[in-house]
Amino acid sequence: NGIAQIMTDAEYETKVLEYIQKNGSITNEKCREITGLERGKSYRMLERLEKEGKIKPQGEGKAIKYVF
Repeated sequence: NGIAQIMTDAEYETKVLEYIQKNGSITNEKCREITGLERGKSYRMLERLEKEGKIKPQGEGKAIKYVF
């Protein structure tokens, strides 16, 4: 119908965690690709998941990826 569906934060987080479970890790770029979020929002969500202890960063800078 052409109208973008807006997901809740919890739905975005679930999508990201499911992706990590299936693929082993996720990057900010992949997070943006699967959620449609812009760079800053994607980064803040990944950072929040990290602070909550749900994911851990691996690497640094542009090469950073997040794992369980």
